[in-house]
Amino acid sequence: MTLGLEPDEQRSLAERVRSGDSSAEEELVRAFGPRLLRLLRLWTRDEEAARELLNDTLFTVVRALREDRVREHHHLAAFVCGTARNLSRTFQRSRARRPVHEELSPDAVVYDPRDDLDPAGQRALVRDEIARLAPVDQSILHLVLVGGLTLAEAGQQLGLTHEAARARKSRALRKLAEALRCHTPAPSGD
Repeated sequence: MTLGLEPDEQRSLAERVRSGDSSAEEELVRAFGPRLLRLLRLWTRDEEAARELLNDTLFTVVRALREDRVREHHHLAAFVCGTARNLSRTFQRSRARRPVHEELSPDAVVYDPRDDLDPAGQRALVRDEIARLAPVDQSILHLVLVGGLTLAEAGQQLGLTHEAARARKSRALRKLAEALRCHTPAPSGD
């Protein structure tokens, strides 16, 4: 792909950009910009993204030329197109990873299953699930959550190490949370 420039013209332009000639940079933009923009529009199907990628491409190419990272100056057009293609693909991958956000209307109904239980019903459900736990787990939860003891103090009262008390409390809370999730009523079809 030459994008309108012969290999000798590409070599000359690349060497002028590499040497810091600002008029060569402008020539690079004029020579490659319009066609690259058309390609980027085609690849991205997004005008704003295409313009941004065009700027990124030209900036990357100029920097690569100045840092003498372009090996074959007579293939400058291929380097420019390859850079644009790579930046476009990176853009497409990042866009594909972004979650799609849809605004909810103010009229949207939000269901919270906890609304179906009154406070007394919630307390009764929690008490029932705590009663299903092993007695030592009930004691740890009571000593720590109600009594305000540290895990080390609760463990000492129950003859457990701090680590054993921590592990039992963690498992008990996890069991409670899972049991309460299972008891959460499903939304009605109203």
